[in-house]
Amino acid sequence: MRNRHFPLKVVTIPDAGDDLTCVFWKPLKGRVFLEGTGSIDAVCGSCSTTLMRGMRGLTGLPGVVFVCPTCQSGNSVPHPSSAFRAHSLRSVGFAGS
Repeated sequence: MRNRHFPLKVVTIPDAGDDLTCVFWKPLKGRVFLEGTGSIDAVCGSCSTTLMRGMRGLTGLPGVVFVCPTCQSGNSVPHPSSAFRAHSLRSVGFAGS
């Protein structure tokens, strides 16, 4: 079964002096920052490069920015909202709200 793709939110990369944000500039494993056994792939909101593969779910990660190794765009996992939760549930095969 092919994983579902979920685009991350494109954000401005914070300045180096920003103590409230953790910026990940380079993936440690190949071209993805995180890898799991789930069915959701988080992709760059600008160029659709896969940044996180095999996630079981996505929840907001406040203060974390992933820089795409392909296009250099900053990406963040959106904060949970009803629309986000509904999309996540549908993307893994659940119907609902």
